[in-house]
Amino acid sequence: MHEAGGTQQRAKREGDALSGNDFGLSMADSTYGSGDFNVPHNIWIHEDVVYVADRENHRVQLFDVDGKYKSTWTDFIQPTDIYIDDNDIAYVGELRDRMSIADLNGNVLSRWGRFPSQEPGQFYASHGIWAESHGDVYVGEVL
Repeated sequence: MHEAGGTQQRAKREGDALSGNDFGLSMADSTYGSGDFNVPHNIWIHEDVVYVADRENHRVQLFDVDGKYKSTWTDFIQPTDIYIDDNDIAYVGELRDRMSIADLNGNVLSRWGRFPSQEPGQFYASHGIWAESHGDVYVGEVL
């Protein structure tokens, strides 16, 4: 959601595709059902599935490449970034002190962090994720 001049702007799905301008933004009411967003923070496309980190709805929503809603993953705290590696493992950065590792069905396999910290292995606010072929995972944070 983007606040401008006292109004709230957010992405809303209309019909079978995201509509509005090129970024899928339109003025909408305050209900957030399947396919609607409240601060869509990041997208990742993997095997013709579009994964959207729907930050303020605390979920990841999945669409086909034409914008048709497929499903929702829950059990996240303000997801900010998604990265899917070559082994079909999803890394979901969460604004509130942790990162979740999930399979492509949204089942959480592991979590790193949980309390705000700048200590190794803990997070303050993960904001960007990338992994390399050797299995090293890089996390960018907002401090």
